[in-house]
Amino acid sequence: MTLIPHFSKAQVSQNFLSNNLPPVYEIGMGAIGLNVPDYPGSSNNRFRVVPFPFYIYRGEYFRSDDEGTRARLLSSKFHEVGMSFGFNFPVNSGDSPARRGMPDLDALMEFGPRILFRFLNSVPNHRLNFSFATRAVFSSKFSFNNLLRHEGFTFEPQINYWYRWKKVKTTFYSSLSFDFGTAQYNRYFFNVPVAFSTPSRTAYHSKSGLIESSFSLGFGKEINKEIFLFTGASWRNLDWAANQRSPLVETTNNFGVIMGFVWTFYMSDEKVKPLL
Repeated sequence: MTLIPHFSKAQVSQNFLSNNLPPVYEIGMGAIGLNVPDYPGSSNNRFRVVPFPFYIYRGEYFRSDDEGTRARLLSSKFHEVGMSFGFNFPVNSGDSPARRGMPDLDALMEFGPRILFRFLNSVPNHRLNFSFATRAVFSSKFSFNNLLRHEGFTFEPQINYWYRWKKVKTTFYSSLSFDFGTAQYNRYFFNVPVAFSTPSRTAYHSKSGLIESSFSLGFGKEINKEIFLFTGASWRNLDWAANQRSPLVETTNNFGVIMGFVWTFYMSDEKVKPLL
């Protein structure tokens, strides 16, 4: 589970749905502005502007592209087995009404195995993927005193669909996912220890199970060969969440938006080897 919205994948490269073999490298820079909740069930959204270096690498065993950043162990045109990664922003509890007086939430880093199935490979301008990932989660203050701390595991089945409208050089993207966490992971977001309970925030002990269901929709538009704009929205629901009764869950409906651009200033002449 990552609080960076899934619809950020609407930032597809112009080569993703192309019938031609894409380049191995694409390098550039960009920026995103996103407004997303502090954590699942938070009523407090936060706007962030994040500049970033943009790169796509389509190596034989390691890739960072429109299907995510992962190490590929086994792969073909129809499936892939490898490692996937995720990241969540840190949260200052003093800025979140429900968590005020509680410890801050550190940045989270996730990694673990993922299996991916590809469909519609022979249908021009369409792509449909189903994936299942399980990841170990670690929090960090990025200091020598608190480098990494294990926070449990997440499990995420996900469906992604892309459609390329070639006439207007626009790619549409949608995603449906269900995020599950172990009791240890859910405690990170939803636990209220007795020491931090108040009359309006009763003590709560989290359990394992569904964290949230989420749906994202977005699109990206090529301005020219180098400039790509993208935007999207997401809806995250906790009505069936295992810990919706936590006093830290202020709402069962979270909404987020994102917009940004990518400037690609280099594409390699070397092309990707086709999968069989």
